[in-house]
Amino acid sequence: MLLKYLIDDCPIEYGQTEITSLELKASDVKKGSAFFALKGNKNDGNDYVSEAISRGAVCIISERPINVRGVACIRVDDERHALADISARFYGNPQKKMRFVGITGTNGKTTTSYMIKSILETAGCKTGIIGTLGAFVGDERVVETNMTTPDPPVLFFILSEMEKRGVTHVVMEVSAHALALKKTDGIVFDVACLTNFGRDHLDYFKTSDKYKAAKSLLFEPGKCKNRVISADDSFGRELIARYENDCRSYGINNPADAFAIDEQCSLGGIRFIMNLCDDVINVSCPIAGRFNVYNAVCASLACRALGVSNSFIAKGLKNFKDVKGRFNVFGGARQKVVIDFAHTEDSLKNAIKSLKECADGKLVVVFGCGGNRDRGKRPAMGAVAAENADFCVITSDNPRYEKAEDIIGDVVSGIKTDNYVAIPDRREAIRYAVECAGDNGVILIAGKGGEEYQEINGVKLNYSDEDFVKKLIDEKVIK
Repeated sequence: MLLKYLIDDCPIEYGQTEITSLELKASDVKKGSAFFALKGNKNDGNDYVSEAISRGAVCIISERPINVRGVACIRVDDERHALADISARFYGNPQKKMRFVGITGTNGKTTTSYMIKSILETAGCKTGIIGTLGAFVGDERVVETNMTTPDPPVLFFILSEMEKRGVTHVVMEVSAHALALKKTDGIVFDVACLTNFGRDHLDYFKTSDKYKAAKSLLFEPGKCKNRVISADDSFGRELIARYENDCRSYGINNPADAFAIDEQCSLGGIRFIMNLCDDVINVSCPIAGRFNVYNAVCASLACRALGVSNSFIAKGLKNFKDVKGRFNVFGGARQKVVIDFAHTEDSLKNAIKSLKECADGKLVVVFGCGGNRDRGKRPAMGAVAAENADFCVITSDNPRYEKAEDIIGDVVSGIKTDNYVAIPDRREAIRYAVECAGDNGVILIAGKGGEEYQEINGVKLNYSDEDFVKKLIDEKVIK
């Protein structure tokens, strides 16, 4: 695409420059690329301008003034906003041709997004989904992604591909990082949802207030048309008060526009009666966990805002299929294993409490914490696990560049009881937990969910909790 179509007030002498790709890393630049010299936490893209030019960059975009002969050097006031705006233009502004639901929150984004997808598809809407598990149209992966919300060049490429495939609705997980970095600038969400707010990502945001401020960006005027917010969450109530009548609320314990009563939860799924803006709907959804009642009500209210009928909402939740790594139940007649992504204090507590309602026997939880991430949550997760489970097996998660033993030590420092053991090898930890749980026992394996790797010293080694559990079932270790 010609540069003059990508940048307003483009210098006339460079207007006819043909741009073939948009790149954020100098090492990815090729002939005809526009290179965004972005400032990051660890690297400054401006230090790589010479490398980018040597690789064939024909345009440099930066907040700093840069002057290199023969190359279009464009200075912008806000490089992050410019990245999103130019990416959208490069791919033909696909965001203007579809309807969007954006979901933010510390926990529950993925499951809620897939519930919305199920309801929309039941209603006949061709739906794309973008989030932690990747980008999909139906069951077909559009492109490999490694972020919950991809960087703008990838994000708008995905949206352009979805548009070509006839997608009318896009459901997106919108992370706090993405909002802080303006990745979704240019997208006006038809519905913006908040699941909840808890401690996470303080390695990046440093304080809960900054983390909260990032999430609140999704709900600002001009960013969304409808707000769907939890009335049972303290941050949610702040947003409800901020936007007064310009939002729709949901919950269980506080007055709300949509709420659930008579919840019945088992390992086979959830049932409840939902009051959806004064319409009464009987809901049956084949996913375990009381916390998923919140996700289902949130999804229902979001779809109501899009004009979906009650019958399609009920049928879409009934047709809902398991989301990989989100409270998936495995096992035989005598033991059950649940694999879940719970990786924060709140999500781990909710998962354990939900299982305590269903467990006839001993509840054993296996979990660890990721390395090179927020260290402060580790003792809290240890404490909440030991206080709520019958027994805990503390193990390795993704240690990255830390020692697994050091991370485990941080977790154990929060435990004030003796109902735990530390086993760094995750496979051995799971085997021990199965033996410990005994007949009628339930084992919760938390933290990694559907991940198919374990990252150690910068290397992603093939590993899957689900695959290992299925192996133990085949070996009749899990009975």
